[in-house]
Amino acid sequence: MVQVDTNFERAAGPPTSLGFDFGTTNSVIARPAAGGTIWSARFRDDGLESDSFRSVLCFWEELRGTRPEIMSAGGPRAVRHFIENTGDCRFLQSLKSFATSELFHSARIYGRTYGFADLLEAFTALLFAAALPPLRDIPNRVVLGRPVRFAGANSKPNLALERYANAMAPLGISDLRFVYEPVAASFYFARRLDASANVLVADFGGGTMNRLFAFATVLSRVLLCPFLPLTRAMPAPSSISPTCTTRASASHRTTSRRTCG
Repeated sequence: MVQVDTNFERAAGPPTSLGFDFGTTNSVIARPAAGGTIWSARFRDDGLESDSFRSVLCFWEELRGTRPEIMSAGGPRAVRHFIENTGDCRFLQSLKSFATSELFHSARIYGRTYGFADLLEAFTALLFAAALPPLRDIPNRVVLGRPVRFAGANSKPNLALERYANAMAPLGISDLRFVYEPVAASFYFARRLDASANVLVADFGGGTMNRLFAFATVLSRVLLCPFLPLTRAMPAPSSISPTCTTRASASHRTTSRRTCG
């Protein structure tokens, strides 16, 4: 495996949860804070700050003494390394797009094999480490967003959830829970209503578009939030196929191939 710091401390005090939205294009993390507020992580790279973290990974080799070592970066640093360095590297994007694919078993990077769980584990560790302030007190419980319908004609949702769980376990996350991404958006909106309302929620993602109708009745709290999902996930207008881009310093050319093909 790539050397990634996963020695995160356990949160002290009463049990709490960490919200993790792993997106095809961007990812965010948040958790409850004092006074009923929500803490949402910020990320800074090269003088720029954002409330989201690009869902990409970059791998390259560096000499450590006489032996090469595989290095990695995630988010904006991965993008910057790919653009600014002319040496050989492996740039992976749209990881979520092949979470349910039985055709994708692993990727071979610098002679090592990485399954989907390995890649997601590396990305998650880099995401946690990049949070401002650094996220060191990770609670055991993580609530992870998931699409109502995953991308792909023959997608296997249970396979994706199993891969997610296998990726979180090495980080010490033993209580992993899932919530439909549009339901989370519905609840966020509905809890601020002061009257009953019919709400249409459209989830435009980097890989798929999910939608649902949410009816919320609020009397000091959300009482009801049922949903009617689409029968299948629709490709997003600007969806990007899962790719692993390889740049070789010898030719200075960029080529792309499907990682799951």
